[in-house]
Amino acid sequence: TMKGPPSQSTQNQLTEEQIIQSFKSMVSECQAIRRKIAELEQESSEHLLVIETLEHAEKSRKAFRLIGGILVQKTVGEILPDVKKNLEGIKQVLSHLESDLKTKEDTASKWKETYNIRTQNEVQNSKKQTMQQSSNGLLV
Repeated sequence: TMKGPPSQSTQNQLTEEQIIQSFKSMVSECQAIRRKIAELEQESSEHLLVIETLEHAEKSRKAFRLIGGILVQKTVGEILPDVKKNLEGIKQVLSHLESDLKTKEDTASKWKETYNIRTQNEVQNSKKQTMQQSSNGLLV
C-alpha cells in the first residue's frame, strides 16, 4: 500500500534514500498494474472471440471448456452464459485496476513533485535541451 505525500513533519524525517526508494516502489507498483491490465485485456479479447464463435453455433452442439486445468465437455448452450459471465467479471476487474492505477500514478506524481524527483530520462533530456540552446547561436 502506498501512502500519499507526507506531511511537513514527516518530510524532515525521511532520508534521500528513503524518498527515492518509496518513489521507485510506487513506480514499480504502477508498472505491475499496467502489466496486469494488459494481461486482462488480452483475456477479455479472447473471451470476446469465443463468444462471437459460440453465438453462431447450435446451442445443443458439443463444446469443450478448460476449467482449472481440466477439459470439460458441455453444450454451447451451457458454456456460452458462463463465458459471458466471466467476461463481465474481467471487465469489472479491469475497471477497478484502471481506477487503482490512476490513483497510484497521481500519488507518485505528487510524491515526485513534493520531493523534486527527476528520472534519468528527464535529466538527459534537460542536458540535451541545454546543449541545443547553447549551440543555436554558434557559427562554425
